Amino acid sequence: MERQLTTVLSLFIEELHNNSKILTNHREIIVSNSEISSNQSNAYQSEYFTEVIQDIDNKMTEIESVTNELNYWLENNENSNLFGNFTDIEINKLDTTAIRVLCLLFFNNVDLNLSDGSLSIEYRLTPFAALENHMSRITEYVKDLQGHKTETA
Repeated sequence: MERQLTTVLSLFIEELHNNSKILTNHREIIVSNSEISSNQSNAYQSEYFTEVIQDIDNKMTEIESVTNELNYWLENNENSNLFGNFTDIEINKLDTTAIRVLCLLFFNNVDLNLSDGSLSIEYRLTPFAALENHMSRITEYVKDLQGHKTETA
């Protein structure tokens, strides 16, 4: 499990790096278009390009932040600490709050059907919910940006 987590985190870093390259390319294109627009004295377009460039810069800062956190995690062998702590836990000594926190980390959805007594558990792919959210937002943003490029081309 520990090795799988390292592989997943490495893949996340690779995907972030690829998205960063795409955003850098789009930023360069938008900066060029902005310069052309400013030469034509079109204030509305110039303002729009400035907002898009700022948005891209914010996403690139987010990518850099998440990448740094992941690199720190991998370089400091935090996987061993995490899984070592889990193997040392004695479930019967945990209080209700601690058990709830563990459930929130590892379970995405738990459905209990009282009429037939069935239980359905949907697990998270990883316990890193915040990381998953960052990745999906960045990926959606890059795909959206690529869609706009295709529409304008």
